[in-house]
Amino acid sequence: MFNGDFRSYYENGQIAAEGNFKDGKPWNGIMKFYREDGTVKLEQNYKEGLLLDQRRFSYEWCLRRCITMMVNWQHESPYKDGKRHGISKTYKQDGKIVELGWNQGEMTGYAKFL
Repeated sequence: MFNGDFRSYYENGQIAAEGNFKDGKPWNGIMKFYREDGTVKLEQNYKEGLLLDQRRFSYEWCLRRCITMMVNWQHESPYKDGKRHGISKTYKQDGKIVELGWNQGEMTGYAKFL
């Protein structure tokens, strides 16, 4: 199993991912994932193997429970004990913000559109 700082690369030489590992798993600090053009796709913050929070940058995904397609929005979510917990925020291209509430990985029903 891999321990220590890690970097992987695309065939074009750009960094694909980087972070700190212990026993082959992300461990402490920021784990970054990049696109082939070198722009950041995802940042995850770990402490002793637990995911604390993450930010996604300009991506496409579908939020299962809301069935909302979000294209090229920036998203950040707090985590506690490895589960989404607290208020996640999504920043839309038009400047509007969508907030969703989470409690230990489950949506609370809180939603706010700013």
